[in-house]
Amino acid sequence: IFLIGTENDNLYMYPSTKPAQSHSNFPFFEFLNNIKKLNRYYFYSGNYRLFEKFGQLENDTNWEKFRYIEEITKNTNITVNDTDPNLSLMYPNTALQARYSEYHTFRVQLHGTGVYYIIPPSLGRYLYTYPYIHASVYQAQVDFYDRKLQNKLYPRSNRIVVEQVKLKPGEVLYIPPYHYIHSEAHDTLNAMLDILSPSLEQLILYEGGHVQARFENITLFEERVVIAQIYIVHILSRVQGVKSPKQFANSLYLNRYSSLF
Repeated sequence: IFLIGTENDNLYMYPSTKPAQSHSNFPFFEFLNNIKKLNRYYFYSGNYRLFEKFGQLENDTNWEKFRYIEEITKNTNITVNDTDPNLSLMYPNTALQARYSEYHTFRVQLHGTGVYYIIPPSLGRYLYTYPYIHASVYQAQVDFYDRKLQNKLYPRSNRIVVEQVKLKPGEVLYIPPYHYIHSEAHDTLNAMLDILSPSLEQLILYEGGHVQARFENITLFEERVVIAQIYIVHILSRVQGVKSPKQFANSLYLNRYSSLF
């Protein structure tokens, strides 16, 4: 459970772009009870299998049918069936900042009407995504609702084009890997179930990370540098649109770090 704002914040259409505060010892019934008070705005994200086990629903749900199996995993010993589905609950009149995932995601709307905005990865450079070392990794820095601030801090954000989707209970949305999704809950609690399946890009990273190369017990600094370079070049060679490591590094700085430093 994450605290994303208080009664002094106007979270409706103004989602926080700051890292959410985690509340690991927060009782779930208290999370639901606070919806009536709305003096705190919380967001829940957790493993759906726990709800299945608690409610003895293992034989009554069939979310496994939404698994997406990449072609290269067939007839191999690579398994992709160990990624648990994720249940998310949003308070009424709140929004979650645009963020991306490396997974194939099927989002099932369980309760309330969810409003979602999808942005393709080709426009990710205009979202000024937080770098990987930041607490808000995977999340866009751009403020979608404060146009003046957006144009001042993120001048290229006016090139963003979104696709809006409204989901009612029982409807399903497919979100391709690395596509950004911005979520809004309006008048009621918004409950959604995300079924995740590893993407081709993740499997390539898996291949690079598990190949029998010397990535451990390296004592010389020069050796560590060379091994890191080999690993990075291997990954970049498998990614479409990358002309060179230098070009990638320059693009990475401009898209993610330049507004922070």
